[in-house]
Amino acid sequence: MLIRKILKIALLVGAGLIVLLSISLLYVSSKIKKEFEQKIHENLATLVTEGYDLVYEPFKCKGFLSYECSSKAFKILKASDSSLVLSMKNLKIGLKDIKTHSMQEYVKADIDEIDHEIPDDFKPIAIRLFITDQVYDKREGVIRNDGWFEVETKGVLFTLKLDMYKKDSIFANKNMIKIVLQTPMNSFLNNTLLDIQNLSFKVKSNHIYQSLLGISGMEEEDYQKHIDHKIESIQMLAGLYAEVLKLPDRQEVFKAAEAYKELLKGQKESVEIGLKARERGEHYFNSSCLGDLEGLRIVLSQIFANYNVYVIAQ
Repeated sequence: MLIRKILKIALLVGAGLIVLLSISLLYVSSKIKKEFEQKIHENLATLVTEGYDLVYEPFKCKGFLSYECSSKAFKILKASDSSLVLSMKNLKIGLKDIKTHSMQEYVKADIDEIDHEIPDDFKPIAIRLFITDQVYDKREGVIRNDGWFEVETKGVLFTLKLDMYKKDSIFANKNMIKIVLQTPMNSFLNNTLLDIQNLSFKVKSNHIYQSLLGISGMEEEDYQKHIDHKIESIQMLAGLYAEVLKLPDRQEVFKAAEAYKELLKGQKESVEIGLKARERGEHYFNSSCLGDLEGLRIVLSQIFANYNVYVIAQ
């Protein structure tokens, strides 16, 4: 009888703990979802202050432990004359694989309309952004970001990759979800130090040659000569800058130009050019440095001193 009573009490206590845990998880999940939605609207408000107006269907958020907020229609307009800049549909912003010291962020949308006359093969039809966040040094406030941004068109896929460390005292002794949801946007833009480990841009297409030939209206032989002439001009200009700036990887710059020539002629399907840190070190700079010439000079000198240029052509 005593054993039966003990087992009954243990089961009741266990059931009670499960209920309490479930309630706690629901509360935390609901709180995170609310903060996530609030963060989206704060970031959108920042965009409005930059001279744009936003017209969109309200975001609807869902999820438990992973979260996604979506809007069926989203437009960016110029504040000056209300003209369309970009129209998207099925815009989704999400957080997933959330752990104490890591998580993943993503954005994806279909492009409905864009305010530029662009040939069909190069007109954007979708965008995708994916970032993996990880706390690297909790005490110093350092996090690691590995991410990529893609623009898909009918005939070409453009990919920008960026792997870096971000350092800010506001990150110190916080878990990853708090860093993402509770750090003000102006801190990311003005105070956070960036240490880029890898930055690359990739163009991939199996018929860019045919598309550009059709757009040019040239005969094939004339188009080939035109591409040769343009690339030679770029290589000459790049060589001049490489000499003036004492760029150590000038051959890689020439190699990049040659690879793009082969892509434009249909001899390659993809070309990726990038910068990679020579070794892990603290090469931090503030993103606000890019706003003036002196800051840009400092960033460029740091890049030339600590990074290698690389080219991958396939």
